[in-house]
Amino acid sequence: MFKFLEKISSENSILIIAFKGWSDAAEAATSAVDTIIKNYDSKKFASFEEEEFFAFARERPNIKNSKDGRIIEWPNNDLYYIQDAIENTPLIIMNGTEPHFKWKTFSKEVIDLCLSMNVTSVVTLGALLDSIPHTRGVKTQITGQHEYMPEAFTQNKIGPSKYCLLYTSPSPRDGLLDRMPSSA
Repeated sequence: MFKFLEKISSENSILIIAFKGWSDAAEAATSAVDTIIKNYDSKKFASFEEEEFFAFARERPNIKNSKDGRIIEWPNNDLYYIQDAIENTPLIIMNGTEPHFKWKTFSKEVIDLCLSMNVTSVVTLGALLDSIPHTRGVKTQITGQHEYMPEAFTQNKIGPSKYCLLYTSPSPRDGLLDRMPSSA
């Protein structure tokens, strides 16, 4: 499912995931990881095969004109590697489009990547639109399965899910988190 440009080995890395789409209001999440990618010495090392996971009638490719002719940019999910980004800890960044199809297959591929690259933590970014008066603070939601997570930030939410929550929501049926390394 991956198109590897280069095989990279890593120890104790952190994966940051941001997807454009429903859970990326004003492109807040993807802009944040774009900023990280541009301001660190990042290296693109892999991409997902786009045809497996996207409905192109829903997420259309973009066509750009250049001096060499037209360029088609397909919806994608690219992976970048930044060595020693945070106190000698490498970052792996997945930046792209939330998949339309095969969420379980996509999740398995990402978790297999996490295992092969010794990922110890997964951080997902997103932003949703809301009507907030300027006189009130902006709501922040943090969910996770980490021993250092403040109790005030844990909650049980039931409703439509965004893809990123599959990594942070324990489900005995899927067993996705059982395969992740612990982040002690």
